[in-house]
Amino acid sequence: MKHILYLVLPLLLFSCNDGELQIEALDFDASTIDFCVTSSEDKLANTFFFKIQGDEALLLTMGTGQFKNATSLDGSITSNLTAAANPKLIYRFFNGTVNKNYFCDVIPAVEPGVLKENTASSGVVTVTTSVSKVSKANKTYTHNIDIADLSLTNELGERLTDNSILDYGNFSTDTKNSANLDVPFTNYASINWAECDLPATAGVISLYKLANDEGISLDVPETLIVNEATGEIPRNAPLTGATQFKNTIFNALATQELVCSAALPETIIAWNFVSSSGIITVTTIENAPNAAGQSNFTHTFTLTDVVLVLQGNGDSVADIVLEAIPTISLGTYTTIVP
Repeated sequence: MKHILYLVLPLLLFSCNDGELQIEALDFDASTIDFCVTSSEDKLANTFFFKIQGDEALLLTMGTGQFKNATSLDGSITSNLTAAANPKLIYRFFNGTVNKNYFCDVIPAVEPGVLKENTASSGVVTVTTSVSKVSKANKTYTHNIDIADLSLTNELGERLTDNSILDYGNFSTDTKNSANLDVPFTNYASINWAECDLPATAGVISLYKLANDEGISLDVPETLIVNEATGEIPRNAPLTGATQFKNTIFNALATQELVCSAALPETIIAWNFVSSSGIITVTTIENAPNAAGQSNFTHTFTLTDVVLVLQGNGDSVADIVLEAIPTISLGTYTTIVP
């Protein structure tokens, strides 16, 4: 959809009126967002963005800490545009074609010169971040910048207004996925296991953990989680059949319903790393009775020689087999004897 901002005053498009250059409309739909950094780490810390359209540029300076490699709630990352502080939006009209070097060179260019500049006096900037792609090594996040209720004013008091939402643009950053961390899945270490309302299949206990836009799930045979100390010989079983470990990444915030359900809403995209082989070992200790006097047991889960498969779509995208992970420590799960 073409997105144009119009002046509230009846002026001519890029015309001269008594020696003053007048601006009637801005249209940057054909241009893409750009910046002066390249690495994902630098992109997250970057605060200066620009869009170029021939001899025009739309400059956006954000506040710090607006971009993270984590899915955000809709509308949760917002800030108000002002003329005096960041975030700040500036429109510039030059006396010649401008390019990226004009904004990124260490020594600023003298030409082209600025003929007209308008600064936003108000508007709401919203950053929305979600996972857009997953590979065997990385998660890719897309950060989209929208501007609503935008108003730009020049030194003559002329105002450009737009009551709809301006899609300023988006950019992407990469981060290691959980299986590719230096110590795989340590990002779940402080998160407690919870049990799905219904098991994935009969005879198993389905457990899960949530971490922002992803989750891990563990389908454990009931025979491995027994309220009895294991002693020197732990319980174990192969990761085959109904016994399964899975890491699922979503294009939305992860919930119990998404992780535990076999069917997903049409709007949800999921990427699944599923165990194809390995061993699960469960060590159980008996604890002192809790405050209510109930006996309780702590079960420690360890996976060894785990091979994960990033599942394809069964059509154009093939399965990708990851290298075996020697050990995955999955923490503990406590059961209480009624």
